[in-house]
Parts: sequence; structure tokens; C-alpha cells
Amino acid sequence: MTPLSFKTALHRGLGRALIHLQAQPDTSLQGVVLEALLHSTRIDHQCEGSGTTYLLEAARLAGLRAQLTLHLEAEVRDQISAGHRDTRDTEQLVDLLRALGEEGDERATLVLEQLLPDAVQCEDSFLEALTHGLMRARGEAGIRLVLQNIGGALEAGVDYDHPDFVLWQVERLFGPELVQDLPQWGEDDPRIARYFKRVGEVQHAPRQTLDVPESLEYDALLEWMGREPRRMGRLAINATDEAAHRFAQDLIGENEPTRLQTLLKFFDHRAFPLSAEPLLALTGHPDPEVVDLALGALRHVEHPDIRSLALTFLQARTHVTAAARLLRGKVQVGDELLLNQVMMDLEESGDDPELHRFVDVFVGLAEAQPSAALYTLLARSFEHQPCSLCREDMVRLLLEAGALPEWLEAEARLDVNDDLRELVNQDPVVTPQ
Repeated sequence: MTPLSFKTALHRGLGRALIHLQAQPDTSLQGVVLEALLHSTRIDHQCEGSGTTYLLEAARLAGLRAQLTLHLEAEVRDQISAGHRDTRDTEQLVDLLRALGEEGDERATLVLEQLLPDAVQCEDSFLEALTHGLMRARGEAGIRLVLQNIGGALEAGVDYDHPDFVLWQVERLFGPELVQDLPQWGEDDPRIARYFKRVGEVQHAPRQTLDVPESLEYDALLEWMGREPRRMGRLAINATDEAAHRFAQDLIGENEPTRLQTLLKFFDHRAFPLSAEPLLALTGHPDPEVVDLALGALRHVEHPDIRSLALTFLQARTHVTAAARLLRGKVQVGDELLLNQVMMDLEESGDDPELHRFVDVFVGLAEAQPSAALYTLLARSFEHQPCSLCREDMVRLLLEAGALPEWLEAEARLDVNDDLRELVNQDPVVTPQ
């Protein structure tokens, strides 16, 4: 591997980076590995997690383990001092320190304990990562320490809107029985008692819930869209046929881009009830978001021009993900070559978010039309998918089809995604007859 290809593979969490380090120990790569340890490179950190198992394997293979705790401690303290505590980098640093603590590195766990008093002054994802790590590393002693520190912060006037996040963590880690016993700890510790007092206040506070009615007429739909625009999917599903028909009429007579975008988002979740011609026309609109949304709405309708329209956009290298989705169930021989070339162009451009979305479409295409050509495309695209969760979907489909190549199986066994590792380690590879 070249230094650049190694860096790309490591940042994506591909098994080939570990395979390279196993085969060719190279101290010149220590800087690249250390950078990945100190700064998260996951494209979707919230869903993918930190990938601690993979990162620690890379650290050991690169010869960084001896000084790793010191590096992690220095970086996390620098990040917090700079006011960057609630970031995916600090969460990864905490996850790595927690994992080292679980391996018996007492210094790593001590760092987490030292960070806690300042961390409880603010309720955020960094605190959640820290409390989770401490409880995993210290067990009940860690739970007590967390409750005491949060209770002390509450006594000092720090406000917590959702203090029960700790109880959720305890339940996931140790089971519901322990959660039921925890309030008793407050009988001889006023800080823990203060914590549970706040939990009770939050749990008994009235909460306004907005349940979308099962049937929405046109006027009610407009009101809900203005109030809850993020729930467009549910609103579209619950709208009456008459309301959807009126929305379609509104779209035909609309010219303003923002209003068009709203209407098209509705039809991203529900089939356009009229002729597809208005949607086809909007794919030539000057506003790029309108074009993308119009292509998305066309997924739910049938029209003889949809396939050729998709190919036109792919060949022009514009709105490629929305265009590729239109090929579901419409792929013909040779389309995989165009899709592969678009993927390689995206790789060269360095646009990982778009590459992520584009390659993810291949799974749906292969599900709709199983074929050797699409399975080959799926296997080739594995290294180009920056998201490890999406790579898991790819491998699962190939496994189920008996089309997983041996080289891909070997690489998946060392992927940053622990669930992907488990998938290939538990499920035997099916050999096509």
C-alpha cells in the first residue's frame, strides 16, 4: 500500500490497513496511526461509534501502545482546555481510555476519574461518554462516583434536564435490578439523594406530546407542517388521499423554490397521485435542491422516461445519488460499468459524504435485481464505502447470496465495525454451486 492508500484505509476503518501493518511493521506510519487515534475519522461517528477495538489493534501493530495513554491524556486535556469538550474527538478519546482501563491500564481509568468533576458542570454527550466509560471500568464503584459528582453539581446549582441518562446507562450495562436498588444509596449520601430528587422532579414534570393524528385533512396538514416540519414522513403517511391530491395540485402551480422544496419533501415519502410529468419537468429547475427532491419523488412513480433520465444525470455527473436510486429495478447490462466509473470519479474528488450515499445505493439495486454483475460491483465498492455500517449491509447481502469473495471475507474480519466482524466470523461463507 502507498502511504496515501494506507491513510485512506485506516481512516475508513478497513481491515486492509491492519493487514498491511501485520505484514509489514512500519514505524514511518506511526504518525498516521496516532492521528487517527487522537481524532475521529468515522464518517458517521454517532452511529458507527469510535471503533476502539480496531484503533487499539492499529496502535499495537504500529508500536504505539507503550505511550498511548499519555498521548490520549494530553490530547483530551488540550481539547477541553480549548473549549472543545463536546466533540466526536473527545468522545473517541474517552472511549479509548475506557477500553485501556478495561484491559487493566489503571492510569487510563484514573484520567477518566480526574476529568469527571469538571465534566459534570455541563450536561452533554461528552459527560455521557465519560460516565459510561467510568461505569464500565469501575463497576458499582464507578456508578457511585458518577452519582456523587452529578449530585454535587446539582447542589452547586448546575441544572440537568435529563439526569436519568445515567440510569439508562446502568440498565444497559448491569440490568434493571441494580437500577431499582440505586435510590437506597442516597440514604447515607446526600449527594446521591440530591441526584434522585432531581430525577423525580424531571420524571413527574408534565411533558407536552404531539401525536400526529392518524388522518390529516388538507388544512390540518398545512398546520402540522408549519409546526413539525421534521416529521414530514409521518405527516405524508397520515395525510388523506384528498389532502395528497391537493398538495399535488399545489405543486403544479408553484414556482417559488422554498415552497417547491417543501412540497417535494412530502412526495419523497408518498407517491405523487397525478401524472409524473410535473416531476419530470422539475428535474430541469434552476434550483439544485428542487432538482434533487424531484428525482427523489420520481422513485415512487412509473414512467417510461425515468431510466433514461437517470442515465443522463449519471453521465453528466450531477445529482448522481438521486439518479442512481431511480435505477432500482431498472438496471440493464452495462449499467454497472457506468456506476463503477461514477464511484471512481467521486473517490478521486474526495467527496466522502456523497461517495457514502452513492455507494449505499448499490445494496438496493442488487436486492431488487440479483445478478453476478451487481454482486461484483458491490464487492468492488466495499473499499470505497466510507461508512462501516453500510459495509456491513453489503457483506450481509453478499453472504446471503453466496457471492462473498474470500479476499473480502478476510478483510471484513478486521473491519472497524465489530458487528461486521461477528457477521463473517459466525456465518459460514456459502459457495455458489
